[in-house]
Amino acid sequence: MDRRLKSCLLVAPVAICLAVTSTTRGESGNIFRNPFRKTDATSSTKDTTSGKFASGTKKVPSPKPGPVKTAPSQTRIAAASKSATATKSAATKPIVAKLPMANIHWQTDLKEARAISVQDNRPLLIVFGAEWCTFCHKLEKQTLSDPELVEYINTKFVPVKLDVEEHKRIASVLEVESLPASVILSPKADLLGTITGYFDKPEYQASLSDALILDKKLAQASAVEAP
Repeated sequence: MDRRLKSCLLVAPVAICLAVTSTTRGESGNIFRNPFRKTDATSSTKDTTSGKFASGTKKVPSPKPGPVKTAPSQTRIAAASKSATATKSAATKPIVAKLPMANIHWQTDLKEARAISVQDNRPLLIVFGAEWCTFCHKLEKQTLSDPELVEYINTKFVPVKLDVEEHKRIASVLEVESLPASVILSPKADLLGTITGYFDKPEYQASLSDALILDKKLAQASAVEAP
């Protein structure tokens, strides 16, 4: 027999014996390891006590699943876009300051009001009302509070506000029979018109405009008659 073959036959049983011995000791907890055994992170040995496979080397934990990211739906995209547009619009919208509500510059003394009327050559607008008169309050709150009409009255007339209960004699002279009543007099105390009852802004202003036209005609006629 060849010398090299004999050598292999003699060495083989020793290697097998060493392999069996190292494996047995490894399972029992001995630190000796088989020098011919190659181990890696994926290798495993069977536990004889539990019959389960355990990792032969350091256990590598499996990665935990993270949150699943999904594409945003069309509804969410539309809602986000609408919200962003509204925010941008609100940010760029100019801030408009509220103007204080305009009020009619009421006179309460008829004699003083007539002196102003003569001096400024503006007709008198005498509005009669009462605390118990529902339509008087409605006329004041809805019609006589209109900003355009307020400016018109303050510019063209000398407005006077009188309580009919406190000025019955004046109301009688001007033939006020029902409320609310608005009497327009020229600076010379000529009757230009009477508005009886509640009217909205367009109709009320139209009656005032007619009174101004009549006042102008009377002034022209008076100028012609003058020597």
